Amino acid sequence: MCFWKFERKRKKVGSTIDSVLNKEYSLYDRNLRFTRFRIVSILSLVLMLAGVSLDFFVYPDLLREFFSIRVLCDAATAVLLVASFSSLGQRLITPLGYGVMLAPVVFMTLMIYVSEGAMSPYYAGLNLVFLGVGVLMPWSVKETLGFCLVTILIYVSACLLHRHTVISWQTLFNNIYFLVLTAVVCITASFAISRKRFEEFRLRYELNKRNQDLARSNEQLEELDRLKSEFFANVSHELRTPITLIISPLQDALRNESLPSGVRDILKIALEHSMRLMRLINDLLELIRIGKGRSQCKMRPIDLSSFVPGMVDSVRYLARLKKQTIHSQGEENRLVVMADPDKLEKALLNLLTNSIKFTPARGSITARLLREGAKAVVEVEDTGIGIPAKDLPFIFDRFRQVDGSSTRKFQGLGIGLALAKSIVEEHKGVLRARSEQGKGSIFRIELPLSNGIPQPEKILEEWYEETDVLSEIYQTADRKIGIGIQEDQREIPAVGAGESSILIVEDEPDMRRFLVSIFHEQCRVLQAVDGEARLAMARKYHPDLILLDLMLPGIDGLEICAAVKKEEDTRNIKVVLLTARVDEESKISALERGADDFISKPFSTTEVKVRITNLLLAAQLEEKMRRRNIELEDALRRLKETEAQLVQSEKMNAMGNLSAGLIHEINNPLNFTLTAIQMAVKEAGNGSPDLKETLDDIGKGMTRIRDIVSDLRTFVHPTGEMRSQPFILAEALQTALHLVSHEMKDLQVINRVQQGRVSGSKNQIVQVFVNLLVNSAQALRVRSGNGGSPPQIRLSSETENRRLLVKVWDNGMGVSPKDLSKVFDPFFTTRDVGNGIGLGLSICHTIIMNHQGKITIDSREGEWTEVTFDLPLAEEE
Repeated sequence: MCFWKFERKRKKVGSTIDSVLNKEYSLYDRNLRFTRFRIVSILSLVLMLAGVSLDFFVYPDLLREFFSIRVLCDAATAVLLVASFSSLGQRLITPLGYGVMLAPVVFMTLMIYVSEGAMSPYYAGLNLVFLGVGVLMPWSVKETLGFCLVTILIYVSACLLHRHTVISWQTLFNNIYFLVLTAVVCITASFAISRKRFEEFRLRYELNKRNQDLARSNEQLEELDRLKSEFFANVSHELRTPITLIISPLQDALRNESLPSGVRDILKIALEHSMRLMRLINDLLELIRIGKGRSQCKMRPIDLSSFVPGMVDSVRYLARLKKQTIHSQGEENRLVVMADPDKLEKALLNLLTNSIKFTPARGSITARLLREGAKAVVEVEDTGIGIPAKDLPFIFDRFRQVDGSSTRKFQGLGIGLALAKSIVEEHKGVLRARSEQGKGSIFRIELPLSNGIPQPEKILEEWYEETDVLSEIYQTADRKIGIGIQEDQREIPAVGAGESSILIVEDEPDMRRFLVSIFHEQCRVLQAVDGEARLAMARKYHPDLILLDLMLPGIDGLEICAAVKKEEDTRNIKVVLLTARVDEESKISALERGADDFISKPFSTTEVKVRITNLLLAAQLEEKMRRRNIELEDALRRLKETEAQLVQSEKMNAMGNLSAGLIHEINNPLNFTLTAIQMAVKEAGNGSPDLKETLDDIGKGMTRIRDIVSDLRTFVHPTGEMRSQPFILAEALQTALHLVSHEMKDLQVINRVQQGRVSGSKNQIVQVFVNLLVNSAQALRVRSGNGGSPPQIRLSSETENRRLLVKVWDNGMGVSPKDLSKVFDPFFTTRDVGNGIGLGLSICHTIIMNHQGKITIDSREGEWTEVTFDLPLAEEE
């Protein structure tokens, strides 16, 4: 079944999935059948005649007849072979293939019939035919099966028709058995080979198709690259004219000595960046010309011993700006090469300025001249940051930068080294690089020496004389490159004045100075060179607005924005991102990180001013609203405290009125009882000692009741409560202990309060002690229920700076850290509902504050709590 499935699958693949594949395979199969037909025909012609040797030994008596049969077989095969070369034969190549394979079968069975029938050993030749069909003929399984059945049928017929020899049915069955087995092997081989042949063809077909697609894509890419290069070349060429018309007037204007300093500074910035733009355009144009093979070199003899030191001198001022040393070596070697001075100058300038750019302050750059055989060698060595080993093989690729991220520290487009390499190769030279990260790099130019060219200096002078004004501008521009001059990373002093403040974070000095010049008249302007110091300055000065570049060294503007908006102290600062990116993704990323605005370069000064001014006004309004909210919250808090105090005052007044009546009713029988006891003591006289002792105990108890009632009267119905007067603090504490004696039951109270005189309201301080002692007692009872050390309250005092410092300590349950800052808030309580309303400590805080004191609480949850407050000492009389 698998044979037929494969055939159906192959046809299905061709007809339904890819008709083109089926058509191509049919053509391939026909060509293959034609080729194999010829091979099989030739083999048949040769092998059939070669069988004469077998006839000679097996059937010598039938040699002549067998030879005639073999000749007839070859004749039939030859006819079929000749027919295959006709157009009709090429169309009928499959039937011809059957014919050329059946010809030896028919003639071999004829020899079997003539000789011994089923007893003839020549049936083995049919096995060889089966093998040839399976291996050589590119037939399908059906075709191979049909051929094998026909062959076996012809053989059986020949054996049955033979009458000269008695048929041995055992031998006939044996021969048929092996023929059938060989046929099965032949059909299986045909299946496997056909399947493999089809799969190989399909893979080759798909590979060719993909190669064709790739070729077409490559052609399209080459066309797009050509169009892009032409576009860049046209745009760059068109830009050179307006930029030239900008540079020339700027140069003329700067020659005017009467220009104000501010105007001169702005014109210098404009000129420098126009030159920088011109240099980028020149490099891009040159790179495109070289890439398209349109660059023309005006070859002249150049003496490198004077040319290279001249290039070093032309960039020496750049090295000085970065506090670097630069020098040349090997000037004594007279090395003359044929080169285009403009192009060679451009290549050397790229290498020299590249070394200056990537070498830190106090580093060194060396331009070295060497002769190596027939080559002149120029090496530019620096002690810069070096190049990572993984990036070294790609540094000469166009637009490739070692650090292409938004946080890179160095400017550039990645075309300098590519241009230098192209120029050197245009001069039939080689440019190589060696580098070790953290130690420096060596760029090596190798150029062929020139022989027998006299006086190159004279030719160079003629070249300089031919240089026109535009060329001078272009050459000047080529020497302008953003080398990233390192500024002092310390804090830059603020400039300007005004109610609002702006922090400008920009790594490019000219852009930062320009932005400062825009805002310094209306705002106080802070400046940061990079993103590393931005948060520290934001925390320190808390500006109203931060204006920062998106691409900064070390950390980009998006990260700064996210960090500013994340911190509680700085999240209200307005953040504006400034960038040359105009894609939608950058804007969305900035807004997602909390940016308040996004300004794209190039920008209008008026637009920037209006946007920043609006944001500053919004910031001022938000700040006023925040302050007003704080004031309202503070007023609301004071109202709640006042309300709480009024409620407590009314509660105390009501309790005082109630207590006054009760005290009055208690005092009368109390006085009668004390008088009666005194009389009983007198009457007892020298009576029973036990009776006298009992009467004394009763007297002491009644006296204690009288003192408690007196203290309660003073507490609930005081006179001159709010008036400050001297009193002894220990007495106030004793009064409080009397009032809360029922709460102190089973508690150890250690009183170490001094007999000091303080100034204030005694009644209010008693209330403070009462509240603190009740809180401690309740906390101790909660802890005693949970086990632990014996409950204890310690009261102590000490004199400090004319104030008496009082401490109330207990080893109760303590206060959790998250609640410590809220314990003095009105109505804050950690007790269950019905066990207090949370006013006790708030009232204590208010009373102590009214005494110009301070009350604090310290605690370790589950271990102890200590409340400390201070009171002013009374003046000595």
